[in-house]
Amino acid sequence: MLSHSDFKAVLTILERIDSGLAQPNMPGELGRFLRQYNAGANTARAFLEKYRMQSRADGAVSGARVGTVSVHSISPVKESLLQLPLGVLAETLAFSEELGSTLYFRMWLKSTVADAAYNILRKHAHLTLSGDYRWAPPSRLTTGEAIVALCAEPFNWPDARCLKAVADDINRPPHALEFVLDYRLGPPGLKFFRTIAARRTTEGWQVLPAFGQLTPLILAESAPLNSMTVKNDALCMLLIYREPWSAEWTAVDVTPIDSRIATQHSITWCDHQYELRQLAMAESVAEGVRANLSALGFPQHDPQPVSISRRLLPLARDFLAAVRGLS
Repeated sequence: MLSHSDFKAVLTILERIDSGLAQPNMPGELGRFLRQYNAGANTARAFLEKYRMQSRADGAVSGARVGTVSVHSISPVKESLLQLPLGVLAETLAFSEELGSTLYFRMWLKSTVADAAYNILRKHAHLTLSGDYRWAPPSRLTTGEAIVALCAEPFNWPDARCLKAVADDINRPPHALEFVLDYRLGPPGLKFFRTIAARRTTEGWQVLPAFGQLTPLILAESAPLNSMTVKNDALCMLLIYREPWSAEWTAVDVTPIDSRIATQHSITWCDHQYELRQLAMAESVAEGVRANLSALGFPQHDPQPVSISRRLLPLARDFLAAVRGLS
């Protein structure tokens, strides 16, 4: 974990990179992260130019060119305690299935649009934005001059397709652009969030796979897990994050599940990988996941078809594919 002063310095450097200014040459894990972030920022600019989309100095583009999105809060929406030149800022950590990522969602409350969004999120935690919102791919969002409405189909973090991970990819190094600024879930930091289906053992937690093997979770101390009694062999869904300079994950929320939900989690993860590649997923893929989990000791009693609903907008899908080297 970085000190408070180092964290502020990193945020300043990231703002300079977002503005197209040169990054400093720093050693170690931090320097590697900043170099990758700088390369990612260049990729983002080239991507937007390819799609003939103009962005502002901060890299944000108009939602009018992207499409209507839903925003689902993960952390409570709160006003910042800082005195800022543009007035009171409210913020929340959220996710959007249409944008395919975790979001640092900011609302400058001098704006009537932002104030309306703030009030919806305080009461309901879910909203939709259409029109001229501002999205800086992949993880920063502001209301801009959007049309704001209550979301008719709310999702909570265990349901989020874009957050799902399995043992097959839990150790995939995140791209620097996939880290999101968060002040609410644990100490302030840059965090890469994922949801996993995991089994409790005497040694710790094992992440369930799709086609691979069970994988131990390298987990830091966790208040949510310490506060609940979980029996050995119990299945849970965990919301976890890691920072760029740490191999450990931190759990910030947990909910018990059964093997049916765990299987659905792995199959949905598979479909999302196919979605990013613009491919259809054959039923044999789902059958293979069920067979693998059954062989690992998770019986598949009366398996039901998994309901698959793809929501990624084309621009967000293509951007994520480019960042992850899939296109």
